[in-house]
Amino acid sequence: MTLTALLGLAACTPGSQTEQTTTDGPGLTGSTTTAAATPSTPSTVANAPTSTVSSAILGLVTPAGVPVAVLEELSAGFLVMTPCGFEVELQSGKPLGRTRVVIDPGHGGPTDTGAVGANGLAEKEINLEVARLVVDLLAEGGIDAVLTRNGDYTSPLFVRAHLADTLQADLMVSIHHNAPTPGPSDEPGIEIFIQKDSKQSARLGGLLWGQTREALATFDVAWSAAEDSGVMTVLNNRGDDAYGILRHPETTTALVELGYISNPPEADLFSTPEYPPVAAAAVADAVKAFLTTEDPGSGFVEGRVFNPRPGVSQDVCSDPELGTNADRLFPDVVDVVVQKEGDGRYSFDVTLSSPYDSPEQYADAWRIRSSDGTVFGVRELLHDHAGEQPFTRSLRGVEIPTEVDTIVVEGRDLANGWGGGTMSVDLP
Repeated sequence: MTLTALLGLAACTPGSQTEQTTTDGPGLTGSTTTAAATPSTPSTVANAPTSTVSSAILGLVTPAGVPVAVLEELSAGFLVMTPCGFEVELQSGKPLGRTRVVIDPGHGGPTDTGAVGANGLAEKEINLEVARLVVDLLAEGGIDAVLTRNGDYTSPLFVRAHLADTLQADLMVSIHHNAPTPGPSDEPGIEIFIQKDSKQSARLGGLLWGQTREALATFDVAWSAAEDSGVMTVLNNRGDDAYGILRHPETTTALVELGYISNPPEADLFSTPEYPPVAAAAVADAVKAFLTTEDPGSGFVEGRVFNPRPGVSQDVCSDPELGTNADRLFPDVVDVVVQKEGDGRYSFDVTLSSPYDSPEQYADAWRIRSSDGTVFGVRELLHDHAGEQPFTRSLRGVEIPTEVDTIVVEGRDLANGWGGGTMSVDLP
């Protein structure tokens, strides 16, 4: 199969089911009719699924530069996991095989900025800037590396972990800048968080601490640091790794906090052009040392017990464009609200994203189905919504058998049929 810079979704095999259908006419309510349906493949993942890829293509970089894990090779493309954790089919992209290093720029997107400095610098921005430089430096040294995100978009922690595991990485480093500000210090207050019961994570963390602490100490700054800063585990009250980026992956992982963005002098430093290359070089040198030496690292301190807030979820996640709007063939389902009406009936409010909409090609329906393709209801849309993106429409009185616990919502394109990013929802 030739890999080109085109993005699309494979067509589904036609079939027939009984559907409840309503149209996008005046009042947005419509009537119930029976119509033909098209069974489709299972959709959204709540937890990372097992990849069924049998070839060396483990991931893709989409035409828009978004790295994604390949879940399955199809006859006309690939089933991949989007940054929000949904399953979509792509016709092509730049293939990724086994990748030695994954660099995770912490946070991202409008709902997960991370900490913000007094100068307005958002943690998500400086995390990404440093991470990109790390990947470039590793590439210059002949070490292949991939980012978990390559833009300002949201991605749940389990998706980032799944990408590293799917690419069979030797290690992952998650880059952050800390908050809130502790007491003053003469030295950088770098903190490295490691996976419990992992000697390799501890070694990676110790190397990161030594390299980054030495590099950042060259800057003359009024630093801040916690009294126990160093390399440590952070466990929650259940005894598990408190941070999801350490808890979810099988890949050896360490999280580095490169100082305190909440400390104004440090935030000012992070905003200078001099800082990112120095920080990135230190991280890259630690990675190289991990891969090429047996150096155990240093800076180990007693661990903490902490219960952080949960990371961003799929509920507030909106996938980035995987290609240009012109490349898109299908709408994406970005939000679903379901309420029980009684007697096995439910109401649905569904939000679609179809920024390519025009009178000639637009999202013309969405439907509610089971994971095996049984269709319970269809909402027809009779015109484009080019001036209303994303947009929400409702469907009431949908009958669903009592044995069904979870449904899938899927969109349809006027020209290309069913497809795009789907969403699975547990029924109330």
